[in-house]
Amino acid sequence: CMNGIMLPDLQPKPQYNEVKKVYQNVEVKAVNIEKGEIEIFNKQYFTDLGDYNVLWTLLQDGRPVQQGSLGHVDVAPRERKTFTVPLNPATLEPASEYFLRI
Repeated sequence: CMNGIMLPDLQPKPQYNEVKKVYQNVEVKAVNIEKGEIEIFNKQYFTDLGDYNVLWTLLQDGRPVQQGSLGHVDVAPRERKTFTVPLNPATLEPASEYFLRI
């Protein structure tokens, strides 16, 4: 239900992005980004993440330079699990800005 979050002309109110983030069922955070380690937390109470296919993209100055898939992640409800993203650090340039999108 979007009551109170969208304006009558379907333009989002400022709280839209915050609510969108809070309602997400999966949380991802960096554990050790130099080694490509991330932690996935399943916020759901009854469903595992076995049907989710995790894709990743490494952005260099806003452009994708590496991408791949972690496949189907099997994280039980309300559990956390660490995964390693197979980054190739030899190709990284020190003067560039990088973002890892999961």
